[in-house]
Amino acid sequence: AQAVLKAMQGIPIDYFFSSSSPRAIDTIKPLANSYGKQIDTFDELCELRLRGKDYHLDGRHLNTEIKNVFENPEYKLPGGESRSEVEALGIPRFRSIIETHKGQTLALGTHGIIMTLIMASYDPTLGYDFWSTTSKPDIYRAEIKDEKFVAFERILISS
Repeated sequence: AQAVLKAMQGIPIDYFFSSSSPRAIDTIKPLANSYGKQIDTFDELCELRLRGKDYHLDGRHLNTEIKNVFENPEYKLPGGESRSEVEALGIPRFRSIIETHKGQTLALGTHGIIMTLIMASYDPTLGYDFWSTTSKPDIYRAEIKDEKFVAFERILISS
């Protein structure tokens, strides 16, 4: 969280949004606090639930299962969510946020898979390969106009 604060300080931000997950909120909270702003949270921006609590997934197969989710919109493990289920909630919520705050600078704290799925709704070339290069935390600056990326870049975080 402190690395995010350091990387983003000085960039004017009008509103802060996050998934309702404490991990996502905690990542942008120091930055929001430094601007004296509240964070609006949304369940629809939470990470894809890969599996149910009762389903054991060997860590060696984690990336394979995530790749399956990206490649097949209906694929899901027992108790988990499919890509299409998460997209049906997350993408409309994100688009509603940016439509409501058109022309303003927004910060969004979310998670790798849902972030990639949202970004892929603007650039379909983004998928598993893009997701596999992300880090935790990671920051991207995106400028969206007419439902397309006008600018898209990774902001490097120094520790």
